[in-house]
Amino acid sequence: NISQENLIRFHIFILEDNKFLLVITTHHLIMDGQSSYLIRKTLLENYDQLYNKEQKNFASQTFYPYIKWINNQSKQEAR
Repeated sequence: NISQENLIRFHIFILEDNKFLLVITTHHLIMDGQSSYLIRKTLLENYDQLYNKEQKNFASQTFYPYIKWINNQSKQEAR
């Protein structure tokens, strides 16, 4: 029952001093291969900006173009 489950989970494991592992678990209904790639890419870019104390530009990434593209795909061909 997806209404009672977490559809996305984040776990951070401490491996050593200054060494961590981030595990992201998602339900297949909310993330496909393309969106998974975009989220990982955005997460790593934002982490690098924070780590290097660069200007934060977090709001520049949106998924609107991807969602618009998905909505324009032929539902008939997808079957």
